[in-house]
Amino acid sequence: MASPLPYMQFFGKDWLASSNRSRMPLEAQGAYIILLCYQWEEGAIPDDQEEIRAMIHPYPSPQVMAKIWPHICRVFPVSSDGLRRNPRCERDRIAAFEKSAKAKEAGSAGGKKKAERARENPSERLADARRTLSEDPSENLADAYRTPSSPESASDTDSNPSLRSGLRESDREKSDRTPTKVFKPPTEAEVKAVMATNHGLSDSDAETQSALFWNHYDAFGWRVSGNPVVNWQSLVGKWITQSKTGRFKTDSKPPSTRSAPPEETAAEKLARRKKEMGYA
Repeated sequence: MASPLPYMQFFGKDWLASSNRSRMPLEAQGAYIILLCYQWEEGAIPDDQEEIRAMIHPYPSPQVMAKIWPHICRVFPVSSDGLRRNPRCERDRIAAFEKSAKAKEAGSAGGKKKAERARENPSERLADARRTLSEDPSENLADAYRTPSSPESASDTDSNPSLRSGLRESDREKSDRTPTKVFKPPTEAEVKAVMATNHGLSDSDAETQSALFWNHYDAFGWRVSGNPVVNWQSLVGKWITQSKTGRFKTDSKPPSTRSAPPEETAAEKLARRKKEMGYA
């Protein structure tokens, strides 16, 4: 599950005072920071040395990886589900989920109370109407007292010049300039070029792997776990890593012919994660 916050809390004083960090070589400290970021975004990191090595860019040499691996194992222990997690980062993620859920509940409750007060107190509705008066006060006041179910209360900026004139020019220009991002699936030739250039595959291997990659994701409508693909280049790197380690497995049937497993709710996931960490 992706993190509810676009940023990760980082306490510099705790980092500098950490005994785990002070015993690490410089290469291990850099890998530590990178893997913490992956855990914050994805929830965990894999329990595989080669996959972790591929996540640390630029890729460390086998000698450097062997040197830092014991330090990574110490600060990212294996959880009951077979994935590695840093305990401090996991606690902060769960706290962020709880804070986000409470904020949503408070916002929903506050919105309902405000709507109830507006319905019960006509003076507040009159005050709101006066704050939004424009060129025709009688029309605005009439709109303020129309019920939501009334067909006349629906706003239509295309047919009502007074409403259309109330829009700020800068807002209209900004909406016109905002482009709509549409994902365009790559061609097999583009996938082959990325595999050969960025991942060092030979022409024959790149041709074979690019065909397998393209056919697999095209069969699933360029979606991963039900979500649309955003960056197919990153999927290529993961594909190459998993194919080298022999861990990649494709589904035998496309999603249209497979029955979806029951999805775990957010509350169940949070309760299970707390139980695994031992502080639920």
